[in-house]
Amino acid sequence: MKMKFALHSVMLGIFLLFSSLANAADTTEQASANERPEATPHQVVDNVTIELMQVVSGGKKALKDNPEKYFADVRRIMESAVDFKYIARNVMGAKYWKSASKEQREKFIEVFTSGLVETYAKGMANFADFEISLEAPNKANEGKKKVEVVQKFKGPNGVNRVSYTMGQHKSGAWKLINVVLDGVNLGKTLRSQFSQSVAETGGDLDAAISSWSWKG
Repeated sequence: MKMKFALHSVMLGIFLLFSSLANAADTTEQASANERPEATPHQVVDNVTIELMQVVSGGKKALKDNPEKYFADVRRIMESAVDFKYIARNVMGAKYWKSASKEQREKFIEVFTSGLVETYAKGMANFADFEISLEAPNKANEGKKKVEVVQKFKGPNGVNRVSYTMGQHKSGAWKLINVVLDGVNLGKTLRSQFSQSVAETGGDLDAAISSWSWKG
């Protein structure tokens, strides 16, 4: 069995995180700023946008000429703003994460990450433009370790609301840990599907991990 999800929702949520209209700035300065503990969640979104847009602007050609480099470039940028380990752990769920071996955990993190990056990178090569507005930071979130960064966007199918949960690490850096698209919590949905996969494989965790796929 191959794990499948409404990829247009996943892709749209991840795509929009890195597609807010960032102000023109020097890419090197933005990239280094993204690594600084003082960078706010909203600034992280803006900073990584500039880098990603440069990489994916020639996505179709890059996919044809050198797909491995294209995927690697997208992954490098995404890893600066997405906590793949945290998300993968939550998707697996506390029950299975605790019972999994170190090797099983590492395998799922890699399967989850590489699959998401490749799906995102391929989709970015074909995505249409969206009219996007990023809501101003909420002063009530000051001092919190988890904050919501909210975007409203207008696309071919109307207006949608996307909420990004950004978590602050001990280093002070902020990273994406979940996406809620029009009230649908993608993290919880994927966790439910992973649990279903384990049940359908008769409790075989290795089989469930191997069956995960972003394709389809």
